[in-house]
Amino acid sequence: SSGSDRGWRSFRKPDPLSKSGALEGMAGVDPKSKLESTCTALLEVDGKLDDMKDRVTMMERRTGVRMLASQQGAWALSEALQGQFFEQLPDDPKAWKALVSYTRARSFYHLAVLGLVLISMFETPLWCDTNGWTSFRDTYDRCAVSTKAPVSEVFMSGVPLLPVALGAFLEVLFLCVVMLKLKKEKDLDRFFQPLDTHYRKSSWSRLDFAMCIIGLVDVVCFLCISRPSFRFAPYVRFALAATVPTIMNCIISFFGVLKEIGKIGSFVIGAVIFFAWVAASIFDDLDDEVFPGMKANDGFDSFANCLWTFFRAVTGAILPDAMIPSLVYSRGFTLLWLPFLLLTVCVFLNVVLAVVYNKYKDDLEDRVKTSMSKKQKGIQQAFDLLQSDVESAARVGGKAGITFTSFENIIVALSQVMKVHGDPLVIKVLFESLDDDGNGIVSKSEFFDMCDVLQCKFCLNERDSPILKRYKDTAFGKKLKGMMDNGGPDPDLGYQHRFDGSRFDRFMEMLLGLNVVWMLVQSYFDLNDIEEADWFSYVDLFFSFVYLIDVGLKLCVWSWSEYWTCVDNRFDFVTTMILVGAGSSYLSGLSPSIMRNLNLLRLLRLLKALNTIPAFQQTYATIVQMVTTSRDVLIMNLLVIYVWSAFATQMFGGELYKENFDEDPGGYFDSHYEIFNFNDMPMSFLTLFFFTLGGWVDGVAIACLTLAEDDPMFKFAAHFFFSSFYVVSTLLAFNVFTAFSIDIYCEIVGGEAKTPEDDLHSVQERQAEQGRCLHIDASHELQKSRLYKSMFD
Repeated sequence: SSGSDRGWRSFRKPDPLSKSGALEGMAGVDPKSKLESTCTALLEVDGKLDDMKDRVTMMERRTGVRMLASQQGAWALSEALQGQFFEQLPDDPKAWKALVSYTRARSFYHLAVLGLVLISMFETPLWCDTNGWTSFRDTYDRCAVSTKAPVSEVFMSGVPLLPVALGAFLEVLFLCVVMLKLKKEKDLDRFFQPLDTHYRKSSWSRLDFAMCIIGLVDVVCFLCISRPSFRFAPYVRFALAATVPTIMNCIISFFGVLKEIGKIGSFVIGAVIFFAWVAASIFDDLDDEVFPGMKANDGFDSFANCLWTFFRAVTGAILPDAMIPSLVYSRGFTLLWLPFLLLTVCVFLNVVLAVVYNKYKDDLEDRVKTSMSKKQKGIQQAFDLLQSDVESAARVGGKAGITFTSFENIIVALSQVMKVHGDPLVIKVLFESLDDDGNGIVSKSEFFDMCDVLQCKFCLNERDSPILKRYKDTAFGKKLKGMMDNGGPDPDLGYQHRFDGSRFDRFMEMLLGLNVVWMLVQSYFDLNDIEEADWFSYVDLFFSFVYLIDVGLKLCVWSWSEYWTCVDNRFDFVTTMILVGAGSSYLSGLSPSIMRNLNLLRLLRLLKALNTIPAFQQTYATIVQMVTTSRDVLIMNLLVIYVWSAFATQMFGGELYKENFDEDPGGYFDSHYEIFNFNDMPMSFLTLFFFTLGGWVDGVAIACLTLAEDDPMFKFAAHFFFSSFYVVSTLLAFNVFTAFSIDIYCEIVGGEAKTPEDDLHSVQERQAEQGRCLHIDASHELQKSRLYKSMFD
């Protein structure tokens, strides 16, 4: 007999898992017995299948099951897009679930950190009345009743203050969200520990956790202690914001820049000390009065005052006022002032700017190149992971690649951990955009373009409205299309390519011009107190309702989704609905002033007309790209002002009023600088913002330092506060932002702007042939990475 026969005979009973075996075992049996035997065989099969499932489950528990190749590839790609790379990724399916859970928690974490910073602006300052935990009270009602400052001299921001209980609840809520993210991060990190690595440095996680605990304890102490004079909350919030990866990179670079500032700053400090010593030696006994109430040695009567005067002179805030007493006494003191100003203001400060930016740019270049290298490794890792899977790998013409099914799986997996469109049509568009040679697979070289494509925003819409589809071939449809279409070459890529320059567009521009002229006429009548004629209201009504025709006709040609894609259309739709509502209220007999005030919205339509000017478009696009690319540095500047504002509010809040001084400190009250104070966080932020822009606001600084005259510790803290803010904010953070913005502007203007449509125009044309519009916009991250690449390659 054959080997198969011998194998079959080796079994004592027919195998119930085999259909033929089960039937063979029932041969020669009556029908009733056959039925009973069949049921018995099926029960045995079901029992064995359950037993097999139990064994598989046990094996999964013991050895684990590998993660899907699409999930591992998606993980590698998501890390690559963030500039991260791991030599080895976990292959446990539970690790993927932990990653998805962590990604969701991280999105809420960013909102929680932002919320923690924002609630600082609406919290009751500690020097004010913090009683009334659940009541909303006016700013002046809470703070002007304090015994520190009279009602008439309290200048607050006027922002609504949160009830104490609500503020504490929000703070605890946001801190719990941060701690949830830390827990999810720790759960994910456990899968990396067997690989001898960490998903995130444990030191940063421990710092975040410590800040959360300090924050929660601070809330409890704040609620339990009556009228506390100090809180850790603002500094906890700053620390949590500073550990956000992009901000943390800026801070690390800033610390590196501080070392360079120390080198050149020593020369500035040396020059200040030297000239202060010379001035103190000369002016010590020159107390002659040059003007009534002004002595020749004002600001130079001691070595300490000489140091302080020359430091303020370096900022430029007291020039040329500080020079007047000495120069009136003797013009020969010009020989003292000019060398000092040339060395410090003209040379050293500009050298500081150059050194600060050069060091920051070097650090940035290192970070960008490291990130690019990791991104390339991550893409290669993702491709290798997909190639290692039999179902994902494919070869066409000897080239390895990824099939559409595998590509679809990886996009679906990616959509769980990052913002990627999971719509089947969009996935197909993404695949076509990568498959340059059209062979049905994404090759290795094409796969490396995936990061750029994934960082684009895709929007796929139906192009034509239901009305146009129905009447497209009729005379009405052709006239409507001809009026709204500029007659550009086929294919029709949608509203933004076809409406500009059409007959109706030119008509609306003319109507807009008439509207602007009418607004100018109304302004002339209003400013000169000339009584308006009754028919003015009818003209207002006309311009309120006429834009409704613009909205209606556009929606007759293009679908709602295609219409809403354009930002200008969104603005037009909202303002038109408001104006129509105002006109309807007027016709209903309500106050005409409502319509008159809302008609000012029509002036904003003038900005839309400016979009037709190429120079305006270029300038606007350049400014937007500059701001988005410099976003991290800009946020760092705001955080610096934020944390110093918190210090200032706790140190000087409610103290800057006349009765608190024997005489006017530095002309603070005569100059009406009371509006620049530190009574609450918004006012502190505004005041220090002007310090950053101008380098120094002498009246405010002198008033605050005068408060500390009788307390040596307070005096030291006040001097350190203003001098450190000048160094960190003005010399460091703002100088970096200024120089970096100039560098980016030169790069944008000097280089050729590349848009995603340049690479994917053929894909858009194929979609247009099917009556759909594909809109592609590069994300801010993609624009920034392209700009960095052109700067540092």
